[in-house]
Amino acid sequence: MTNYITLVDEVKNIISTFGTDSQAMQAIGYKEIVPYLDGEITLDEAVENIKKHTRNYAKRQMTFIRHQFPVIFYKDIDDLYEKILDNSKN
Repeated sequence: MTNYITLVDEVKNIISTFGTDSQAMQAIGYKEIVPYLDGEITLDEAVENIKKHTRNYAKRQMTFIRHQFPVIFYKDIDDLYEKILDNSKN
């Protein structure tokens, strides 16, 4: 049998060792488990909150990157090859 620690167990360990005010508890995934442990929401709701906050964070990162760096995003490798070939013809 494989030994592993679940996210809920990890959050419990962090809280018991460092309290809820520790910097680790600000991370996505950790802070959403606290209301579950307090009985305020279900585990399914906590998981949905983690997914939602992860999506929102990814969107903020993409917005930042778009405004800071000249980055070109491609749909897939074929799209990249097509752009390279188009540019080589010019």
